[in-house]
Amino acid sequence: AHISSLRLTYLETKTKEQISPQQFPTVTLLANEIDDRLQSAHNYVISLAQLLTAAHLNDPDQAQAVLDRYSFMQTTFTNGFFLFDKAGTLLAETPFQSLERRGKNFAFREYLAATIAGKAPYIGDPYLSSRDHQHPAIMLTSPIFDHQGELIGVLGGSIDLLTDNGFNLFTRLKIGRDGYYYLATTDRKIIMHPDQSRILNPQGDITKGANILFEQAISGFEGTGETVTSRGLQAITSFKRLKAKDWIIGAN
Repeated sequence: AHISSLRLTYLETKTKEQISPQQFPTVTLLANEIDDRLQSAHNYVISLAQLLTAAHLNDPDQAQAVLDRYSFMQTTFTNGFFLFDKAGTLLAETPFQSLERRGKNFAFREYLAATIAGKAPYIGDPYLSSRDHQHPAIMLTSPIFDHQGELIGVLGGSIDLLTDNGFNLFTRLKIGRDGYYYLATTDRKIIMHPDQSRILNPQGDITKGANILFEQAISGFEGTGETVTSRGLQAITSFKRLKAKDWIIGAN
């Protein structure tokens, strides 16, 4: 029994020695890939916003026609494009849903409040979409200015977190037999995960204090270590912070 115990300890040590040096560089590469994709998508929203003028904001049908011309981008912006006036009122959206939605005010949304206050492009925190499916989503925004430089509106490109969107494909990757990757906010919400039922679901959040290494990642730790996950599983885990947004990619 003693020999078996020593053998098991030796195998565990060798396994950790093999996994640890590989896992963090892989997580770093994935973080860079997500950052690049986010920045590229955000640049697209910013460029599209520059095509919109005061005339478009004064004529929702004209604005709708512009947005519809870019509906092919829904492979990335899987939740569509949204045009708001400077007060946060919805003027147009693609895919079009209903006329009843025009005129609804969304100034309460964090992504709109931040864009209007900062008068700058913004990547919003995850939220539950107001569209019929009510899926979790993130919004990438750009302010729209008139010729005098005054803020007149906001364009948003939204990414449905439950559909294939070019960002979440890494969650299909396996580390060994049971290992996986995920993306979380620093307030412990799951954004992308192979178990989609955990995404922006309070029952799926990483319970405060449950994963000691994740708590360290919130405080700035980047690297690899041993931990117990929020689901009570022992794991070798790596964490890396994104640059585009204060989110954490993890590998268990």
